[in-house]
Amino acid sequence: MDQRSLREQAEEVLPDDEEELAARMNELQAEQDAWIQKIRDLSAQEKPREGIFFAAEIHEARQFKMMLEFKLEYCRAKLNRLRLGPDF
Repeated sequence: MDQRSLREQAEEVLPDDEEELAARMNELQAEQDAWIQKIRDLSAQEKPREGIFFAAEIHEARQFKMMLEFKLEYCRAKLNRLRLGPDF
């Protein structure tokens, strides 16, 4: 999982090459899957009866997951634009 701040990740410039963009999308998907697993693990570790909660950590992980979801959608749109060509 990438530990850069949300701002640093949001400012990332995506490649203009289809193959590089597809590879970056695979990396983003793997990273998103890791954050999803982290959310599941943290949720499973919570013990409300004992007062053990991970609300802040789960919230942060969800923010990263949603940011990655947005970046994947942005990549898909950019990939489609690249495939359609400069006329679109």
